[in-house]
Amino acid sequence: MRPRPGPVAWARGQVPTPRGPLTVSWVTAAARTGFTLTITAPAGTNGDIAVPLSGTRAQVRVDGRLAWNNGMSHGFSAEAADGYVTLHAIPAGSHTITVTSLGQ
Repeated sequence: MRPRPGPVAWARGQVPTPRGPLTVSWVTAAARTGFTLTITAPAGTNGDIAVPLSGTRAQVRVDGRLAWNNGMSHGFSAEAADGYVTLHAIPAGSHTITVTSLGQ
């Protein structure tokens, strides 16, 4: 999954899978200073999620746990490329992923 907000401030949707629905919603903070994605994945699944960086310096948290901080991975084998941080092997269940800009 790789959201592309552009001028859109929020989105939500659901996709059927063989194990049950995958639901996703996201919202972009004012002035693009942050981004919050909420996902619910069915039992028995896991996957990679990419979230857009709101600046060259940013923090990414999964359920409050630091996963990325200003260019360094702190969990979920996080890696940055092309303006996104990709988090690997996000487990089934409900999760909130937040991106907070630390300035330019």
